[in-house]
Amino acid sequence: LQFIKSPRYGKNAGLKISKGQFDCGYEGCTIRVRVDGGKVKSFSCSQAANGNLNSIVIDSYPKFISMIRKAKTIKIEAPFFNSGTQVFTFNVSGLEWNH
Repeated sequence: LQFIKSPRYGKNAGLKISKGQFDCGYEGCTIRVRVDGGKVKSFSCSQAANGNLNSIVIDSYPKFISMIRKAKTIKIEAPFFNSGTQVFTFNVSGLEWNH
């Protein structure tokens, strides 16, 4: 999970992996997010602006951030090319919000 601030694009949140590629082409894709065992919410995502298939950007940054700001654990289910969906679990209980 990455939080990005770009002069050109403003604030963004996205996923970046070191191995494999997301199945999120030009038309985008959807990830599912669960915070602290709550209800699953869907977020649309876009392929990274640089075209790298190992990164996706969450389209609704304000909604996503407000959902996870007080979370302890986040589970994100994302689509992978030739591998179906995979679930990532992030422990964010110690994350400092300086912005």
